[in-house]
Amino acid sequence: MQMLSRRDIEYLLAVYEIECDDGLVRTVRLAKRMKVSPSTATSALRRLSNLGLIEFTPRRGARLTNEGRKVVLEILWRHGVVERLLTHVGLTIDEACEVAFRIQHLMPKEALIKICKYLGHPSRCPHGYEIPHPERPHMKKYPICRPK
Repeated sequence: MQMLSRRDIEYLLAVYEIECDDGLVRTVRLAKRMKVSPSTATSALRRLSNLGLIEFTPRRGARLTNEGRKVVLEILWRHGVVERLLTHVGLTIDEACEVAFRIQHLMPKEALIKICKYLGHPSRCPHGYEIPHPERPHMKKYPICRPK
């Protein structure tokens, strides 16, 4: 997974949710979801498009590319595994969710694979949401854990 900022991840997750619900992601809807101006949302879409994670046509909308879908599903897997680990060592679900969101994208995938194996390849996060498996991507709408 390429190095993405926390904000890039937030945009990707929002695009994923909107696309799962409505198909094409309109800039105005994304801006409202992210609580930013349409021009700020457009800039983010252009940046993610330049990374090859979304297809973006100004004044029409955006969709995740195949690579973008893989990245989103890996983000959800990373979050679920890190949350599981953190609750396993004693953090509350809310604490684990907050910390996981801050560090999930910084951890090497190899380390997460080992943690996942150690935890017995959990299929659900502490919130009870299904964790997608990065080696068997299945594009459906997975619920997204977000820090409170």
